[in-house]
Amino acid sequence: NLAGMANGWAHNYFFNLAEVSGPLPGLGTTTPAQMASMLVATRAAIGTHQSTPTPKDWLLTALIGCRLLVRSKFGRVLTAIRDAEDRVRFCGYDPVGFKLFVWTLSAAICGIAGALYVPQVGIINPSEMSPANSVEIAIWVAVGGRGTLLGPILGAALINGAKSWLTVAAPEMWLYALGLLFIVVTRWLPDGVLGLLRRESK
Repeated sequence: NLAGMANGWAHNYFFNLAEVSGPLPGLGTTTPAQMASMLVATRAAIGTHQSTPTPKDWLLTALIGCRLLVRSKFGRVLTAIRDAEDRVRFCGYDPVGFKLFVWTLSAAICGIAGALYVPQVGIINPSEMSPANSVEIAIWVAVGGRGTLLGPILGAALINGAKSWLTVAAPEMWLYALGLLFIVVTRWLPDGVLGLLRRESK
């Protein structure tokens, strides 16, 4: 969910970056000016105004909200359910209600992330629902750091930055690089980049 919002922010960032660097990655000969006109038309169609919160605003709001939730008593119960669900049940808690709530909340955040994604790319099609995209999201989380709130955000920013560069420099190598990155992270960086930074800071 946070990774999806981070993806919307990253698309917005790298789109603006591409305005001064030629054709946009992954869009063939489509120029930033052409893409900008598509984006303006899409935003006009859905009634987007200057006062509308940006993807960064939504991401920050979701991050703070999730942080408060994790630090609360409710969040501690969720952590306990993740680590030892049977023990939580023996303590008198019903895990079903907790899991149903957090799954519903996650789905709501994912829905907002999807709504933010479309205006950033200007167009949506069924190929966006492909299994490859789901795998890519899992890689964002693995690269950034599993079991953390900042990890998926960091992973989405790093992967989208690499994708923007590599799909221009060597488009046919992107999927191979993505697979190799997943293997490297799984084998040598189980806690992701965030875990590595934390270890280095100690």
